[in-house]
Amino acid sequence: MAALLACVAVAVASLALPFEPAFDPWAWLVWGREVWGLDLDTSSGPSWKPLPVAIGMLLVPFGDAAPELWLVVARASFLASLVLAWRLAGRLGDGRAAGTAAGVVAAGGLVLLEDPITPWLRQWGAGLSEPILVALCLLAIDRALADRHREALAAGAGAALLRPEAWPFLAVYALWVGSRDPTARRGLALGAALVGAAWFVPDLLGAGDALEGAERARESSEGGLAAAGAAVARGLELPAAPLWGLAGLFAVVAARRSERLPLVLLGGALAWVGLVAAMAASGYAGLPRFMSPAAAVVCVLGGAGAGELAGWARGGWKAGSRGWRLRTALAGVALAGVLVAFAVPRAAELEDDYMRSRTIGDRTADLRAVAGAAGRPEPGCGPVLYEDPLAHTAIAWELDLPLTGARFAPLPTPEAGLAIAVSGGRWRASTEAALGAAVAQRGAWTAYRPCRPGPASQVSAPSSTGSGRSTAGDRAAAGVSGAFR
Repeated sequence: MAALLACVAVAVASLALPFEPAFDPWAWLVWGREVWGLDLDTSSGPSWKPLPVAIGMLLVPFGDAAPELWLVVARASFLASLVLAWRLAGRLGDGRAAGTAAGVVAAGGLVLLEDPITPWLRQWGAGLSEPILVALCLLAIDRALADRHREALAAGAGAALLRPEAWPFLAVYALWVGSRDPTARRGLALGAALVGAAWFVPDLLGAGDALEGAERARESSEGGLAAAGAAVARGLELPAAPLWGLAGLFAVVAARRSERLPLVLLGGALAWVGLVAAMAASGYAGLPRFMSPAAAVVCVLGGAGAGELAGWARGGWKAGSRGWRLRTALAGVALAGVLVAFAVPRAAELEDDYMRSRTIGDRTADLRAVAGAAGRPEPGCGPVLYEDPLAHTAIAWELDLPLTGARFAPLPTPEAGLAIAVSGGRWRASTEAALGAAVAQRGAWTAYRPCRPGPASQVSAPSSTGSGRSTAGDRAAAGVSGAFR
């Protein structure tokens, strides 16, 4: 409990950093607001994820503080995953020597995961859901090791409400628990039904198609064997290469001691990467962050492997000859050198990741300020139009609109109730002529109110895209929200 409170305290303090939520969290907050008001519309925006929207719904009563509270939840989850990785690395080593070394390597490896599309610092700072996913997966493993199977199932269900790749793992574990405890089978069946309903019923009610979210996510990638191969390569590159070696070493050594769990966990990590690759081949986005639970498990096993080697060295140092001690010391220095050689370049990237994340955060803050100063479209005018597809969800949240109330447009129109242009965009040549004088400007963003309806105006603001499907701008952002673009 003390560790959890410390994670929350650090996450609250981190709100002083100049970061803003990414594309997806704004949509989850908008949908949470709509669920609260019993007026859900999922026909636009990113694909549906039940758990983030549920959290967003719980944050709605806090009003304008909801985005900051979401960031606290996401960032505290990442910090908790570091604590869990540290603890699991020591626990898998069964309390053998050098548990501190195991924890440092596991937690350090998690901090330095390599994601060239959406760096881990960006995921943490912008409140993406993968840090929550990793924390839930590690918590499920931790609770299972403690024989707290109901708690492990609850954590696994949370992960299954974030990513579909978690479904088969949860199903296998639930079947195993059910085989050991027949009294739990009814509850397990009910839980499976609730997880399925949470994924598909909202899209059925909010978009008229239970598979709307799945279809929208599939539009973000071309698929094929090349996409699958690229996904596998990204997954293997997430943890530093020495961690894969240490994880494999630990799994083999543990198997020789008749301890099968490390080998099962390593196989599960590879299976998770394989699932993402298979989905990429089918046309879904195979982003590295989708494989972060697998990478976290490799970090834990790699940390346990480092602890195992440290334990051997410690025991041999006490009992071995002077020559053996010298060889052990040289081997330890070599291993430490390899780890540092991989860690230093990744750590050097953190400053650049921070500056880029800060730039994006400042840009989003400017967008919110411009949208808030301009206000909602006047009655009788058209919708909000925006020039940058990634501005969609933040505008909808700031103006208290459904996601269908704001649309990407390649060119502005005088019928728009509000038009938000970005410096250097395609609107630049025609903005003043089509939209008139600006009503708000900050940073890269400028807002216009081209439509000024009179009493007899017949122009109306449509409430949806009309097709129940995402717009072209929405599809361009699907699957890559939060990435540096």
